[in-house]
Amino acid sequence: MALSSASPDRLGKPAAAGTAVVPSIVPPAPAVDLQWESDLANPLRRITFYFALAAIYIRFSVVHEVLAVLLNLNLYLLYIVLPPAILGIVATGGIRRTLAARTSRYWLAFLGWLCLSAPFSAWRGGSATHVYMYAKAEYLMLFIVAGLAMTWKECRLVMYVLIFAAFTDLAVGRVFANQHSDRIDMALGMSTIANSNDFAAHLILMMGFLLYLAIAPKMPSVLRLICVPAMLYGLFLVLGSGSRGAEVALLVSFVFTFVMGSAKYRLLLIASLPIAAFVIVAALPRTTLMRLSTLISDSGDAEVQGDAEGSSAVRRALFKKSLEFTVQHPVFGVGPGQFSSFEGGESKREGKRGMWHETHNSLTQISSECGIPALIFFLCAIVSAFRLALKTYRLARANPANADIAAATFCLMLGIVGFMSAIMFANFGYRFYEPALCGLCVVMYNAAQHEMAARKFKAASSPPPAPLWAPAQPPIAPAPSFASKLR
Repeated sequence: MALSSASPDRLGKPAAAGTAVVPSIVPPAPAVDLQWESDLANPLRRITFYFALAAIYIRFSVVHEVLAVLLNLNLYLLYIVLPPAILGIVATGGIRRTLAARTSRYWLAFLGWLCLSAPFSAWRGGSATHVYMYAKAEYLMLFIVAGLAMTWKECRLVMYVLIFAAFTDLAVGRVFANQHSDRIDMALGMSTIANSNDFAAHLILMMGFLLYLAIAPKMPSVLRLICVPAMLYGLFLVLGSGSRGAEVALLVSFVFTFVMGSAKYRLLLIASLPIAAFVIVAALPRTTLMRLSTLISDSGDAEVQGDAEGSSAVRRALFKKSLEFTVQHPVFGVGPGQFSSFEGGESKREGKRGMWHETHNSLTQISSECGIPALIFFLCAIVSAFRLALKTYRLARANPANADIAAATFCLMLGIVGFMSAIMFANFGYRFYEPALCGLCVVMYNAAQHEMAARKFKAASSPPPAPLWAPAQPPIAPAPSFASKLR
């Protein structure tokens, strides 16, 4: 087919007649989302984003709880940083951006079902207060995390804040860890991480973010070196808690790394396991090791074995009761936050001794207290968020230029897998962790899509580098000036 002499070449100039026109290899620029660009450039969003970072640090580092114990005074740090962050979310479209994801709509349905469950509760006033406190202090973290961050640079800032929170948690563990006969707990009074199992679950999540220092590309060597002893000490605190649920969660995390991690991650894990095992076994008390060994065999110590078996028996009984209440009250449950009192009251009416404990299983905690629909919404939110992170990880892993995105999403997934495994043995059904982690999956997915598209366009638009065998070009002599021509 003949080519027109008026056909433009790559530089936009008409091509010479009879010459073939080479089509441009530059891909079209990414489609411009005017709403996105408008939100991105909003100065109020940029300012209030840093208040959101402060709120994320305070919640994940539990520094406000530590200060309350040290000073015997609640400083209400969250009341300082949350109002500006909420203002930014409302005024700059953060609610719209957050609820655009299916994950967030599942969380909205979950909160709605909690509200519906309260009127059918065994104690309406207690459940209403429980739902109100959950919406105000815990559920809100979904919007704090997902409502203001938009770019991948801002997502990295969120990761760095979480890493700083992880170091803070390790420092808290170093100062407040209280060694008993066979386990470590935290001397933090009524703090949310005072319980050994809760502290272990919290640390497993935070160590997933801490791993980012070790595997992220272009990370300074000094930070990688700092990460190694920090991870070892974190493992020591997790296993030192004597939590067999945390032990299971660590095993699940190792399996997840082998299945989903790259060859680099697997080699790193294989190389670190013997060192970690030697250090942990040498540092942990003998009674703690015996308690952990009861997961698979007899510990050999009657006192430790008896304590471990007693704890397991209570948990099995609570789990069985939670399943019974789920079957008996499948739609609305016994009421948000009412399992322990309902179980104790039912046992007393039957002439039995009540346990007056929580379920020690986050899933049956929700199903027994709020009904099966609430559990379905909860699981759908977690699964859909994890799928967003997994999709981002696979897309980023396919291109070496996106190695930083792949590393961040892998650490996020690892933290979620370990944490969700740990809370199968703890009461975390109404905590801020799950909404916050889902919000992070949403914002990372959106930011990564924009970032990877921009990087692809930039790489394709850049001229290819000259081959190494190309002859060096002589310098171009400057054109003679008009004065030199006169000479």
